[in-house]
Amino acid sequence: MIADERLPGEESLSPMRMLTRPPLDAFKRLEVGSVWPRNLDRFFLTILFCNSSARRINAGSSGLIAETARDILADMIPDLKRLYLQRDIFVSITDAELDRLAGELADEMMKRPTFRTEIFAAFRGIREDVANEYAYDEHLSTYGEMESAIATINRWTDYVELKVKLGFVKEYFFIRRFLVCCLRLYDAVFGTSNLQPRRG
Repeated sequence: MIADERLPGEESLSPMRMLTRPPLDAFKRLEVGSVWPRNLDRFFLTILFCNSSARRINAGSSGLIAETARDILADMIPDLKRLYLQRDIFVSITDAELDRLAGELADEMMKRPTFRTEIFAAFRGIREDVANEYAYDEHLSTYGEMESAIATINRWTDYVELKVKLGFVKEYFFIRRFLVCCLRLYDAVFGTSNLQPRRG
């Protein structure tokens, strides 16, 4: 780092050289130490999938994006504090400030077309993996050439839930949970309602 280069937020320091409202750009400066993800889209999607997987099968998608953004930033706080301490600046981030920063990161991610492209690619890969894993079950191994990955996952979810209702709980529990995790993630990002029961 250049000695006289100012860090984000330095202009708003308290007399005690305390930074209590760091901008989101402050975290992006951690790229110098390979802390800020080089492929933010893929990294965010990975943590988003982990957070979706951690939820119960009947949980919805509400707050999933903000939760993911918060987790990512919270893990970076110690590195951020070390970066600023090199210039004798003390960083203090309250829970409220972390929520604000997470909201900004979540908004930024939702506006990134590259993030959505990453999701579409991931879902196509997931569809192929499921089809290969469950090749013995024709209903979970085939899909139309023109069918979108989310349409396939929706169809497979309906089929798996039918199998569960027919008593095949152990055989289909884990694939059902995995498919629901995917739908929850998709709903969170695209504002869809794939997890909502359909009324005929």
